[in-house]
Amino acid sequence: MEELDLIKNMKQCAEMLYQNREQEAYQMIHRILPEMNQMLQKRMRSSNEMGEMVLSALNEFVEDFQKKDNLGLADLLGYTIPGMIRACGVEEENHPEGSEQILPSYVRIMEKE
Repeated sequence: MEELDLIKNMKQCAEMLYQNREQEAYQMIHRILPEMNQMLQKRMRSSNEMGEMVLSALNEFVEDFQKKDNLGLADLLGYTIPGMIRACGVEEENHPEGSEQILPSYVRIMEKE
């Protein structure tokens, strides 16, 4: 899936959440999660500052997902995460402290649902 397609899908998912179509939205989250995770990992490597922002958004995403906070998820999927995916950066191997632990747990949480 290309970057623009992923962003389009995330925005559609956000719209579903805003419309209380949560079953459809959660199914779409599961479909787009692997690609979203891959794109965010690339952004994490671009700089320490971007990495910290991505980690913060991922933590918020996991919390909102666990609490079934549909409006919080919609805001993240509609605005915050697409902005991070669009952000440009040099591909470096700078990993913010703790990123190796958070991303795998983030994916495990999402896969359980």
